[in-house]
Amino acid sequence: MKVFRVNRITGENFKGMKHFEIIANGNNVVARGENGTGKTTFFDAYIWSVTGKLSDGSAAEDSIKRFGENGTTPLDGGIVHAVEVEFDTGINTVTIRREFVEQYVTPSTRSIGTTKKKRGTATEVFKGHTTNFFINGVPKQKKEFDAFMETLVPIDTFNLLSMPTYFCKTMAWKKRREVLMAICGVVTDTDVINSTEELKPLTTLLGDSNIDDFIKTIKSNIKKYGDELKSIPARLDELSRQITDNEANKENLLIEIKNLQKARAELDAEIKGLQQQPSLEFSSPSAELVPINSKIKNLELNISDYTSKIDHVNKQLQALKGEYTELENSKPGICPTCGQAMPFEKFAETRNKRAQLIADEVKSLKDMRQRQTKSIEDWKLELSKLQTQAAELQKQIDATKGQEPKVDIKQEKLKAAYDKRDQLSASINDVQGTINGIERQEMIKRRIEELRTRETALNRDIAELEKQLYLAETFIRCKVKLIEQNINSKFKYVNFKMFDTQLNGGVTECCEPLIDNVPYNDGLNRGAKMKAALDILSTLSKFYDVELPIFIDDAESYTSNSMIEVKNQVFRLIAAEGVKELNITVETSQANAAAA
Repeated sequence: MKVFRVNRITGENFKGMKHFEIIANGNNVVARGENGTGKTTFFDAYIWSVTGKLSDGSAAEDSIKRFGENGTTPLDGGIVHAVEVEFDTGINTVTIRREFVEQYVTPSTRSIGTTKKKRGTATEVFKGHTTNFFINGVPKQKKEFDAFMETLVPIDTFNLLSMPTYFCKTMAWKKRREVLMAICGVVTDTDVINSTEELKPLTTLLGDSNIDDFIKTIKSNIKKYGDELKSIPARLDELSRQITDNEANKENLLIEIKNLQKARAELDAEIKGLQQQPSLEFSSPSAELVPINSKIKNLELNISDYTSKIDHVNKQLQALKGEYTELENSKPGICPTCGQAMPFEKFAETRNKRAQLIADEVKSLKDMRQRQTKSIEDWKLELSKLQTQAAELQKQIDATKGQEPKVDIKQEKLKAAYDKRDQLSASINDVQGTINGIERQEMIKRRIEELRTRETALNRDIAELEKQLYLAETFIRCKVKLIEQNINSKFKYVNFKMFDTQLNGGVTECCEPLIDNVPYNDGLNRGAKMKAALDILSTLSKFYDVELPIFIDDAESYTSNSMIEVKNQVFRLIAAEGVKELNITVETSQANAAAA
């Protein structure tokens, strides 16, 4: 371990003190005096010589020189403000010196609007301030000086190991956390998993993912599956409302339609045979009247059928109108799935879906009614023409008084065959419509079953994901415990809180020193804070393998219980009422204990 001791600190014109010198020769030092006698100045001088800043971390340039009556720092004519420190490194002696001096230059013949001052016989102009650096009496450039100090002790390490409260008060918590993690070493995911048998499944579950990404993925999937699960009861309810009672047997209907299609095919073959037979090449009013009357009959049947269908559509529309009115006036009821009162939002969603279905069905029925009405109008027009032709032919028949030629039997058979084929086609269409309705009901029932199966699967998957999430959260708790145990084992009095538990069960990183479970920055008294600071500094010194002199300001506030024993050279700064001038005592016992 590198052990540094201060042999001597000398100051010139530093923060209002014209000259001071402390010959410590590596021993502990006690500085006593009333407030304003220069205790903190002595501390600032030591820190400034190494870092160029004051002990509180602030810039030194505005406070090194003596203040004037109006609170400013007037020019002093180039007085040297300096601090020199001699260190014993255990191997050799190193003396460093830092100077802060006003800089003057001889101006050119051009007019320069700056403050002028005569020095000797030449008129010189104040340019600014300069800082000079010396190592063992040899002048150095700033970067040379800084590089040399880095070889002795890096500046960050110097601050950390020279001022006991620097770690807890000045250093940012994230930086404190980095230092502590470096001390205890990295706790890997594998270390955590191997710490308890309960976490072993995570080895497979994590794969190449880290625990944070794993948790984010699980929570995202739980939310996604949960949202889908919430939508299923309403979808089931909507489908269930579309189920109708239909006692028709699909298998019997399939057999029936097959027989009808077979009969129609046989009839088509018969018609084809009739068409190939020769026919008498004559025409008579009666022969012409037969197909016309057949068409008239068919048109009348079609008009009657479509009129009935339009009446049925009108009844359906009236029923839908009533259902829509009832739907608008409806209130939340009981959920058919869970048996509980349906929330208004879910009720409104279901009601709106049904209202949209009603609107769609109304539009479809109105479109159908429009097409059927148009067909009836077209048929009536054609019927009128045919009836006129039939009446004219009938007049001709009546005029011949039975003398018209005989009707061709081929045409009579074809007419009968066509009529029968039309009847078969209508029957086939009716049966097929019934089959289509049955198949739609089957499709709805299959979809209901699929949704129920999906509901079961989602509940199972969510349960499994929640189990994995619990495992991941257990992993986090174990990792927190391992890290804190590992870190706290390095300290005698201090424990560190490295993670904060949030209301939602998650954890966030932090770094809070505790004494007897009381946070350093929240409720801990001054004595306990110093006890914590010295305990931390002792561990840090071992970790960095460096032991530096330390300064304890306001040392009068600490009891022997607070000032735990350390091996470092200690400079105690004590406010002593009635001591008008700074009193320096060098303790030569070599005890090097902060309590001495």
